[in-house]
This record gives sequence, C-alpha cells and structure tokens, in this order.
Amino acid sequence: MSPEKGGNNQLEAKNRPAQKEPHRTADRLRIDWTTYGTTVVLVVGIIITAIFQPVFLTVSNIANVLSQIAVLGILTMAQTIVLISGGIDLSVGSNVALSGVTAGLLFLHGVPLWVDCFAALGCATAIGLINGLLVAQNRAHPFI
Repeated sequence: MSPEKGGNNQLEAKNRPAQKEPHRTADRLRIDWTTYGTTVVLVVGIIITAIFQPVFLTVSNIANVLSQIAVLGILTMAQTIVLISGGIDLSVGSNVALSGVTAGLLFLHGVPLWVDCFAALGCATAIGLINGLLVAQNRAHPFI
C-alpha cells in the first residue's frame, strides 16, 4: 500500500525479497537449471552419443531420425492447441494407430497407395470429428 492509503513503504521494502546481483564471473556464468536444464542435458547426451557412435551425426542418420519424428511433431503441435484451451486428449495416439492399421490392411489387400492414404485420413478425421462433437456439444470431458 502507498503512504496515501495508510501503508508504510519501509515495511513493504523489508517484506520484498532482495534482488541478488551477481558479483563474480562464476555467478554470472552459472546455469539456471529450471530454464536451461533440459537443453543442457540434451546437448550433453548428443555429445556423448556422438563420441561413442561416430555414425550418430551423419546426414543419413539425422534424416532418418527427423523422418521418424515428423508424425510426433505434427501431433505435438495439434495437441498444444488442446492444452492451451484447458483440455487434454489421450485419444490422439490411438487415433494414429488405428489410421496406420487401416492404411496397412488396405495396402495388404491390394488397394492403391493413394486410396490407402485417403482412407487413413478419413478414418482419423471421422474419429476426431466424433471426439470433437462429444466434447463440444455433449460437454464430455476432453480427457476421454
């Protein structure tokens, strides 16, 4: 509170935590683990793996890893929207699995690849639509 409202600035100053200024170079170089900890662990892991497995940082391995995580990256971006809106949708993984199985079974039965892709997308879209309608219109909890 301000002095005009009956407050005491000295008392407020005593209750506030003091801002600690880094004095030494070591204090300025210290890592804030809550902010950068995951990144530091990732970089250390990459360095250790590259030392023990020389093929780890080759172009073919990096391309392989990026192609494997492409689906997860797309799903992560979509799931971010759900999390921002206050929900969580656990059916995404099952939806991806069912769509993949649908495409695989159709391919095994001789259906052309382009039809497989559209069938898998249609299957995933139908499941997503049903889930979305249950959440939006019937007030079902998005956790389900």
